[in-house]
Amino acid sequence: LCQPVFISLTSTLNYGSYTVGFCGAFTTFSTFSFETLSLLQDGHFILALVNVFSNVGLRLLAGWLGFVLSRSFV
Repeated sequence: LCQPVFISLTSTLNYGSYTVGFCGAFTTFSTFSFETLSLLQDGHFILALVNVFSNVGLRLLAGWLGFVLSRSFV
């Protein structure tokens, strides 16, 4: 299930890194979806919206911050 679709295997480390990365992303998104749907099913519409906007917003902020920091080292 957690096999990457495309891999250029040069070592066992690369294979492990790709597999862990894929599984980590898959389970993170699944948890996010499950929590949001659970909040909606329980009638907590405001909390579901807060969950979505805070998760997406914080991830975009972290991505932007990583981009800015990486540019400062180049």
